[in-house]
Amino acid sequence: MRAKMLLLAGLVAAAVLLSLDDSRGDNVSRPLVPDWQGSRPFSFANGIEIDYETGAIYFTETSTSESTNLMSIISFYREFLNIVISGDKTGRLLKYDPKKNQVEVLVDGLAFPNGLAMSTDGTYLLLAETTTGKILKYWIKTAKASTMEEVVQLSGFPDNIKWSPRGGFWVGLHAKRGKIVEWSISYPWLRRLILKLPIRHIQRVSTLLNQVGRQVIALRLSEDGKMMEAISVHGVVQKAFKSVSEVEERNGSLFIGSVTSPFLGVYHL
Repeated sequence: MRAKMLLLAGLVAAAVLLSLDDSRGDNVSRPLVPDWQGSRPFSFANGIEIDYETGAIYFTETSTSESTNLMSIISFYREFLNIVISGDKTGRLLKYDPKKNQVEVLVDGLAFPNGLAMSTDGTYLLLAETTTGKILKYWIKTAKASTMEEVVQLSGFPDNIKWSPRGGFWVGLHAKRGKIVEWSISYPWLRRLILKLPIRHIQRVSTLLNQVGRQVIALRLSEDGKMMEAISVHGVVQKAFKSVSEVEERNGSLFIGSVTSPFLGVYHL
């Protein structure tokens, strides 16, 4: 299955999964339309993980709000901001069974569920809950199956999660969790004011605030949430590595992806 099919979750309104299938030799992407009994289409599919033993596909839907609009990077940034500062808790963790062509909601009521990573033994999933800054653990097997627990609370907005070949896992940090976000959640009038501002002004203020001091863009944590390594940047490098979405460790280097930057960054460990 691994060689034949790659599944992508994207910012798409019509379909949650795309299958890039080369089994027919045509390398054509095909939408998977599961037997879904929900009341509306998927609107914000995000993180994805595949259990290659069972074929199950786990994915997050960041928000089920009907107002979600993700047709451009500008609308994505505004929706990201809106979901976070509004305290939206309509996100879900779901499971797609390709054999039955059905989707099951495993957990709902999540605040911006984002990246996923499955343990090597397939017993649990790690999930980044961006708004709260938490890394959560959802148990797939063992006596704790179908339960969720908190692994660690972070000071930034976690995005994607990737296992490290040296042990533990990496979490990309999109930005710091500052007072503006806390105040916006507490005071609706401030939230409404911020959302009325041109997005370029919001991005400029956010960039300036993040440039105060060194910025931590990635953390390597143990499976129980203990700090193992932190990557921080400042100055010119800090301007390049902004809005980090994920980091992947390979051969002594971190390959860094960003929501806003049109390039792949490399950080030598």
